[in-house]
Amino acid sequence: MSWCHEAFKLIIVDSPPVLCFSDTQLISASCDGVLMVVRAQQAKRGLLEKSARQVDARKLLGLVYNGV
Repeated sequence: MSWCHEAFKLIIVDSPPVLCFSDTQLISASCDGVLMVVRAQQAKRGLLEKSARQVDARKLLGLVYNGV
């Protein structure tokens, strides 16, 4: 990741769902910000709240609501 930060202005990292992946904190620690992607009619509110708590609140930029 350090090489990427030196070579590029913007880096987008696609990762598995937060609740299914144990290395979420490791990935988000090397990123400046986190956007969560939420699929319409699929994500349950409680699971979304739990996922948001897994990410550093200072880095959580918002969410993308897709599949509408």
